[in-house]
Amino acid sequence: MAAIVLAEREVDALFAMTQAAPLHATVDVLAGALEAGALRFGFALAPRERLLLTQDVDWIGATLAQRERIAAFETARLARQPWLARVLDR
Repeated sequence: MAAIVLAEREVDALFAMTQAAPLHATVDVLAGALEAGALRFGFALAPRERLLLTQDVDWIGATLAQRERIAAFETARLARQPWLARVLDR
């Protein structure tokens, strides 16, 4: 899950809108924008967060998608540091 961070004045404006009616907002992850009524606020997301949100993948799923790369890294690391195999077997 990623957090959308807005400036305090922007959050205050959103809360003010709720005084008149329920707030209906749209979040455009690709554009990095939150729209509510006539207001539009920008926000930043790290490229990885944007990718995960647009691909509907969580952090665990994203890690599991890299299984082969992780296994190759571990194999190469054990080849460079064979003593780790004894530690990892415990």
